[in-house]
Amino acid sequence: MALLPSFFLRSLPIITAATPGAFRIFVITFSMFFIASEEVVAFSTQYTLAAFFVMICGIGFSTILVKGMAKESSVNTFLSYSLSSVVVGGAVSLVALLLVSWFLIIPDFFSLFFLVISTSVYQVFRNYLIFKKDFYRLLVNDILIGFLFVACMLGAYVYQDKIDSSAIFTFLSFSYLASLCVVFFWRYYQSYEAPSEGSLALISKDKMVSSLVVGLSNAASGGVSFILPSFFAALGGDEIAIVASIAALVFSSISAVPRGVINNGTAALSKMILAKHFDSQFIFSLRHKVKVIIATLFPSLTLFIFVYLYVFVEINDFLASVVFVVALGFYIATAQFGVVESVMINLCGYERQAFYFNLIIFLGVMMVFILPNLFPAMQDVSFIVYLLPVLLGGINIFRMLWYRQLVSRYFGIEKSLG
Repeated sequence: MALLPSFFLRSLPIITAATPGAFRIFVITFSMFFIASEEVVAFSTQYTLAAFFVMICGIGFSTILVKGMAKESSVNTFLSYSLSSVVVGGAVSLVALLLVSWFLIIPDFFSLFFLVISTSVYQVFRNYLIFKKDFYRLLVNDILIGFLFVACMLGAYVYQDKIDSSAIFTFLSFSYLASLCVVFFWRYYQSYEAPSEGSLALISKDKMVSSLVVGLSNAASGGVSFILPSFFAALGGDEIAIVASIAALVFSSISAVPRGVINNGTAALSKMILAKHFDSQFIFSLRHKVKVIIATLFPSLTLFIFVYLYVFVEINDFLASVVFVVALGFYIATAQFGVVESVMINLCGYERQAFYFNLIIFLGVMMVFILPNLFPAMQDVSFIVYLLPVLLGGINIFRMLWYRQLVSRYFGIEKSLG
């Protein structure tokens, strides 16, 4: 690792923050070459559903893991959270999948459930490596997952000449777990970081509840992003739907940059919160880096989208598309502005407040999505398509400021931490 360029090593937190999202896009694109056309919709729907349940089963436990590792950063802590993610998070996801199966057809139920479990353990392992600042092994882990998945797909295609959705989910699960085992034992043999002699047990009840609440909060927040494309297509028509998909893909591609900045300071942030000692310079540095990134990238990306739409996409109302791109960019940018507060709020123990807030926003967006179906006259009110992203952006700013107030209360600081 010492032979690698220093710039590359400094970029590892950002690169590794981007790999999960990039890999999901790769999986969908690569799998389309192998599965039958009649299975494409079922595959993409189930894969999206799996990502949604991983938020509950994996993201929540991996977030609280960071909080727990500030007290005890041993291998046993990682193993306990992984076990809890499988047993408790898996049980919750199983019940939720059974309920969903009453409304949606899930042809690959067991392979999908296995994928949720394996991906959740992978998420916990990711945060373990992030806390240890072992970004090099994290990158190797993600690359190995992709290599194993491609190898399984090509091997199955050579021998069977046919691959279905269930096989793809199984290959993905195997790739996640096999790569985790390889990198885990690699780290053990090089650093001699072995599990302690104490017995392995589930995490405490309060940590389980906190993990599930964080997971549900992320699911509610992520649920808005799942709904918006359908909302734009329903009210804005095909043209706005195309513009929305292009703009969302471009804007979302840089969300890994602020997240990478946070990942690089995760351990210090968690330890600061555990000690209840507010390091204003450290927090100011994190916020400043995030602001510089957003202020630099979002205007340039917005201009890029304008040029791309003008040159490559046939659009009847270009001005309306420009207004929509600006509104959507405002919504995504404001969400990134509050990334520091979004991490701190869970580590400070205010995950329930965050969950209630995100749930209210999710239900509100759902209501806006349902109203045009109840009142057909609203389908002609196209300005809602442009107004909603702006309103959500304003809500993002309000949430960030409210989170700061809660964090200031945690540290016993009377004035806002703005």
